[in-house]
Amino acid sequence: MVLFLDIVPHWSTGSILVSDTKTNHNREIPMTTEIGSLLENYVMYFRGKTSNCSLFLSLNPRKKNQSIDTEDVRRVVRHAMKKEKIVGYWKGTHALRRTAASKLYNSKVGLKVTADILGHESLDSTVHYVKVDFETMKSITTPWPGGDLNA
Repeated sequence: MVLFLDIVPHWSTGSILVSDTKTNHNREIPMTTEIGSLLENYVMYFRGKTSNCSLFLSLNPRKKNQSIDTEDVRRVVRHAMKKEKIVGYWKGTHALRRTAASKLYNSKVGLKVTADILGHESLDSTVHYVKVDFETMKSITTPWPGGDLNA
């Protein structure tokens, strides 16, 4: 199944609207000032003129001025992985999703926020995506009375 990814920046609210997702729910994701500046530069100087308000457009000449779709994203990720000589069964778009989930969670935003950004309704789904950074967790925990964290 190929999904078109309609991603539209909402500059005034500092967010990105992701619609036409796998679950057919729209998601509004917060955007940092730094990400907003990078996206603004992309739109102004690199994307090219178009009447399409989607953030990312297909590079395929047969899909000129159309929003990117899942196959376009897969193709870009595969190309980048090949260029960087990244190998393994885990390479691809899903690996990026898992990495993003882990980085979000380990930056202390919490499991619920991570689930919301991923578009998960169930926290149980999100738990399978997140790899916990135990060294960071050890540094922010207090010792259990009578216990030893270094054992």
